[in-house]
Amino acid sequence: MINNYQRLLNIPYKNYFGLIIVVGLTIILTIYIATKSLYDRLDLLAVSNGQNLVLAVPIDYSDTLTKGAVLNINKTNYNYNIESVSELLYDEVRQINYQNFIITIDKKYPLNEIVKVTFYYNKEKIIQKVIKFVKE
Repeated sequence: MINNYQRLLNIPYKNYFGLIIVVGLTIILTIYIATKSLYDRLDLLAVSNGQNLVLAVPIDYSDTLTKGAVLNINKTNYNYNIESVSELLYDEVRQINYQNFIITIDKKYPLNEIVKVTFYYNKEKIIQKVIKFVKE
């Protein structure tokens, strides 16, 4: 008579398909994480003054725009130049300090049109971000 323990010991290894799938997916995910980069992002609303865009940027992000951020409008990247920066202003509703940036891009918008603007900054590899996250 064979008990259950002996049956478990004598299970034949017929199919490694599941193991191959798991190992393959792990290798693909590791290669993806090692090669891809991520950006931090800042979403703002801009108002057109006919020639330029006027952005109200919180004071925490004012330096990120001057250090090579990527401007994206409607999934299209644009080169931009900062024409002027206002003095420090205070928003009583949100209770934050901000500055008005006037930027020039290649595309012109009609007067007083509101445009959703996204800035991508702080490019890092995914693996570096994961390591930072684990350390914190």
